[in-house]
Amino acid sequence: MDKCLFSLDVEESVSLFRASEFKPVSEFRNAISDFDKMYESYQNSTALFTVIGSEEIVLIAETSGLNFAIDGIYEKSEFYDDVNLKIEEVKSYLMRNNISELTIDILCTMIINEDFNLNILVEKIAQPGQTIKIQITNITYGNTEFEINT
Repeated sequence: MDKCLFSLDVEESVSLFRASEFKPVSEFRNAISDFDKMYESYQNSTALFTVIGSEEIVLIAETSGLNFAIDGIYEKSEFYDDVNLKIEEVKSYLMRNNISELTIDILCTMIINEDFNLNILVEKIAQPGQTIKIQITNITYGNTEFEINT
């Protein structure tokens, strides 16, 4: 499978993403593994994510936002008359490459919302009824903190 997830960071403005401790859904490791498999690091790291814990986890990523592109199928910068048709093409491609249903759901949500920030992934892999603090540290723009409710 070709890499199709890339950091939105540029060398001059690197960010680090951290989600406070939360209880994940049982299949969360599939999504983490899929994202790691699809991600091409500009920092030459072997994975996008670091997961600390098991029953409750802290999720750390080398970037806070992604660019998603599949050659000949989907480019975020393009305009699509029928986004649903484009989503079906993306789903088909991901299924052929053994990407989990959870990951496909996360990516389709990102496409529909035109938002590839990792807090969307956290919302999808966290069990309902939690408040999770998201911290983004950016060497150029400073720190950002906010909460999401699942």
